[in-house]
Amino acid sequence: MIEENIVQNITEKIQNFSSVSDFDTRMKIYFVETNDETNFYKMEAGKETKSRLMEIIVNQYAKPNFISKEVVNYDITITRQGAHQVLPIKQYANIQTIIESLSNDKAINPSISGMDEYDFSHYVVEFKIDDVNYYAFGQFQSVSKISKKMILGSMPNISNTELKVFRSDEIVGFNKYIDMLIYGDILLIHGGLKQTFEKIFHMEQLFTDTAIAIIENNESIEQVFSDETLAFLKTKIENKARITRRLIKIIDSNGRFEDTISNISELDSILKNPDHPHYKKVQDIEYDPNTRKISLKSGSNRVEQLINAISDGFYTSDIARHKGFDETH
Repeated sequence: MIEENIVQNITEKIQNFSSVSDFDTRMKIYFVETNDETNFYKMEAGKETKSRLMEIIVNQYAKPNFISKEVVNYDITITRQGAHQVLPIKQYANIQTIIESLSNDKAINPSISGMDEYDFSHYVVEFKIDDVNYYAFGQFQSVSKISKKMILGSMPNISNTELKVFRSDEIVGFNKYIDMLIYGDILLIHGGLKQTFEKIFHMEQLFTDTAIAIIENNESIEQVFSDETLAFLKTKIENKARITRRLIKIIDSNGRFEDTISNISELDSILKNPDHPHYKKVQDIEYDPNTRKISLKSGSNRVEQLINAISDGFYTSDIARHKGFDETH
């Protein structure tokens, strides 16, 4: 269940926190490297620098149009541009692992010696309110203009451990928009900006690994696809992110997938009728009534049709009786 007035409540807490005279003593700053894995680099900073970082956060959260945005549960296949998406960090193990590393001094790199601005993709501002840790994630801009970005340093003016306020045309800047906030065990993605979330936590690799495990181990999948079809599907997973996400969502649909498999023979009536409004979504599918399994027609590589066939995405509206297909499932 989504906490009522969640963004408003967070805003009030952040505003109160920033008004305390010694708030900077409860703040930490990290640079983030997101190549093969996510690494954090701790940066020391004075009160002026921390104050300007907190301004970014406070100004964003105080805007009425930010507070009033709809809050919805995170969806693996949908990007909601005008909404905040929320999920518990325990939903995915790699989120927990990476966040736990922020509280482990041994996992934090103490220096950026030998690195430059191009090595970092994001920054994190950590602060504590009422014994709850908050982590605000924003994008790290390697070069930006003072008129557009909040300027906080240039690499020649950043030591191996310290970030200092600096103004110049050639700068390293922190984007003025916070893409993601973690507080306690809750994660908020702002304004449909799932890229930061997925890059920091390497979600694409997690989704790929999860989909492959489904293909290899899920008994219901084995009931509906032949071994040859499963092998084909597995070869397509790594290069088709949307197919991967849809497969995971279908399997996690709280019994809906099992009901679809139990009634898979109903698909045959669509396949035999080219005039059916849903025919084109599955026209490359073959159904074997003896094995109750589906496969692609010879010569077809339209893997999305396999996913369409098991998605239970076909629907008829209650009032207008309009027939359609839910592309998000």
